[in-house]
Amino acid sequence: MSIASVVFEIKKKSPSIPFIELLQSGLNVGKDVMSTMINTLVLAYVGSFLPLLLIFILSDTTFLNALNTELITSEAIRALCGSIGLILTIPLTAFIASYMAFKTKSQNNYLYKN
Repeated sequence: MSIASVVFEIKKKSPSIPFIELLQSGLNVGKDVMSTMINTLVLAYVGSFLPLLLIFILSDTTFLNALNTELITSEAIRALCGSIGLILTIPLTAFIASYMAFKTKSQNNYLYKN
C-alpha cells in the first residue's frame, strides 16, 4: 500500500515524469518497506518455530531425525513461500502502480481530485 500511495503521489506532483523514473521511485520506496517486512517475517517465524524446537530438544531426537520430520519440513516450506511472496510483492506492486499512474490522465481521474 505504501508503494502504490507514493507512486500516485509522485505522479500527482509531477505529471510529466517518465514511466521508468516512476517505477524506480516505487522500487526505492519498496526497499525501505522490505526491510520492515523482513524483520516482521523473521520474528514471526522464529516465534512460531521456537516451541517446536524445544519439543525436539526435550524429546532426545537426533538433529537429522528432527530435520526429516514433517513438522520441520512444513515450517521450512512455509518460510520459503513467505520469502518468495515478499520478494515478488515489491516489484510487482511498484510496476502495477506505476503503470496505472502513468496510463491515467490527471484531469479525468478521480484518484487525483481533492
